[in-house]
Amino acid sequence: KLQENKFHAISPEGVRTDFEDLKTSCDPDAITATSLLYYAGYVTMRSFDPRGREVQLAYPNLEISGNTAKKIVALFQENTTNTLNKLSLKIADALCQHDFETLKELFNQALAQLTYQIIISHEHYFQTVILLIIQMGRLRAEAEIPTNDGRMDIVIQFKNEIIIVELKFNQPAKAGLQQIKEKDYAKKFRAEGKKLTAIGLSVHLKKKGS
Repeated sequence: KLQENKFHAISPEGVRTDFEDLKTSCDPDAITATSLLYYAGYVTMRSFDPRGREVQLAYPNLEISGNTAKKIVALFQENTTNTLNKLSLKIADALCQHDFETLKELFNQALAQLTYQIIISHEHYFQTVILLIIQMGRLRAEAEIPTNDGRMDIVIQFKNEIIIVELKFNQPAKAGLQQIKEKDYAKKFRAEGKKLTAIGLSVHLKKKGS
């Protein structure tokens, strides 16, 4: 189902859906990937907005999050090896240790595993892939977290720290850091008393033949 829809269905916005669509998209021939994840029990209903009739879905726990991410990411790989799984655990360690040079190299290695035929030249595609890779590393990560001034691309929660990641496509990473600062995304979490870290992440696609 994900392949049929060329992976657009698992964009970060896919965790939010209209309640009526969720109720009526049960027909096997017409079911959406979002509804399929819900009715198969991979995600549960986290919140419901009665005014906009919008449902927010989420993984019930880290085990299901990691296992589901592993299965979805397998669709993006050139082969069936566990290379991405190993890289995701190293990425989790690099994030914990704030080893950003290693993190950059590991993300480059991870993205190099993607099959070029299914790469979509869009920021949300890479946001989804990076989110899934982080979740494979058994980290508590969520996308599109709302604030009073937009949405945060990815938020990673630790016991004593919160990492805010802003992804930019074909733009410098410092643009992501600048956005986090200008929109003051950190204010959403300051009351929790945890350490707050901002990461600007940039993805650049090389032109064919370069």
